[in-house]
Amino acid sequence: MDENHPVFRMVNGGIAYLREKYGEYFFPMVCGASCALEMANTLRGNDFFYDFYEEPDDLKALLDYCADALIWNYEKQLQASGDVCGGVITGFGEWLPGRGLGHVSEDTTTMISLEQFEEFGRPRTERVFRRFDGVFLHMHALSERCLASAASLPNLRLMELSSDPNTDRAVEVWKRCRDKLPPVIPVLRLTRAEIEANMELLKSQKTVVWYDASCMEDAQDMCALFARELPVR
Repeated sequence: MDENHPVFRMVNGGIAYLREKYGEYFFPMVCGASCALEMANTLRGNDFFYDFYEEPDDLKALLDYCADALIWNYEKQLQASGDVCGGVITGFGEWLPGRGLGHVSEDTTTMISLEQFEEFGRPRTERVFRRFDGVFLHMHALSERCLASAASLPNLRLMELSSDPNTDRAVEVWKRCRDKLPPVIPVLRLTRAEIEANMELLKSQKTVVWYDASCMEDAQDMCALFARELPVR
C-alpha cells in the first residue's frame, strides 16, 4: 500500500488528472479491483494452489492483507473519481449509486473448489463488500459451482458472467443456476442468436445485456429489437 508505486500513480493519478482537466467533458470512471484470492494468486503464482494444502494459515494471513489492500486502493480510486451523479461509474462502464464497488473480479473461483472458496475466499470478499453500498462482481461460467455462494454475498447488485472455452455459454449456465440464486441482476454478453433464443428469459427478470455490434446499423437494429420486445415500463 504505497501511494508512490508507479501503477498506483498511473491509475489513480490518471483518474484525478483527467477529472481536474476535463471534468466538464466526461464522467470519470474507476478502474475496479481484484478480490483477495485473485490478488494472492498474482503474488504467489502457481505456488498459490499448493498453499491451500501446505500453508493454509499463511495463505489466510496473506488473503487478509490482500482484502485490506483492496479496500485501501479502491477507496483511493473513489477519492480520485469523485461523485458522479450521486454514485460511481465502474470499470465496466455501469453506474452504481452511492459508494459502489466495481467491477471486482473473482476469477480464481474457476480453479478452486466451492469448499476452498467458502473457507479461504468468501469471508474476505464478504468483509470487502460490506464496506460499500453496492457491488458489481465479475465471474466466469467455469465458476458455476461457486455461483450460489458468491451471489449471496452482501450488497451485491450486479453479477457479470463471462463465457469460457470448452464449457457451456454463460447464458446457459445462468439459466441452469438461476433458481438456486438469490435476487441479483445478471450481466451477460450475448450474440444475436442468444438474444432471440432467450427473449422469454430476458422478459422474466432484470438483465444487463452486452452486445458486440458489427456496425452502426447492427447496433440500431438491436436497439429497435429491445425497444419493441422489452419496453421500459
